[in-house]
Amino acid sequence: MYGAWSQRWGRQAAEIVLRADPRVDGVMCGSDQIAAGFIEAARERGLRIPDDVAVVGYDNWEVLSTETRPPLTTIDMNLESLGRTAAQHLFAAIDGRATPGVRRMPCRLIIRDSTAPAVVHERPLPASGRSSTIGAPPPVAG
Repeated sequence: MYGAWSQRWGRQAAEIVLRADPRVDGVMCGSDQIAAGFIEAARERGLRIPDDVAVVGYDNWEVLSTETRPPLTTIDMNLESLGRTAAQHLFAAIDGRATPGVRRMPCRLIIRDSTAPAVVHERPLPASGRSSTIGAPPPVAG
């Protein structure tokens, strides 16, 4: 799915995703803003984060990721180092010392409270009244 990089889009995306499959138990969002909106909409539907739906953001925008309730698990791209490296390569290219190719930069997962180890529990599905086991493999027919 694609939309504006905003909390509003995160709320809209949550409605689309959760309407399509109320049993979704985890999402990875393209930014911390989208993730914050997703969390807000999921909580308005009565879902518990991370018990019912785990949410991961992207950016580690600490102003947002640490203030989201619960605090947001997110991917930190180490943008300061990324920007410094990009500037160094740009200046080298301007000086005639271009270095072509792909540069891989380290990132890290910042684990906060919007994710947790899988817990097996029953959750009623709003549309059908059935319940579904979340966090466990489906039963094996036999």
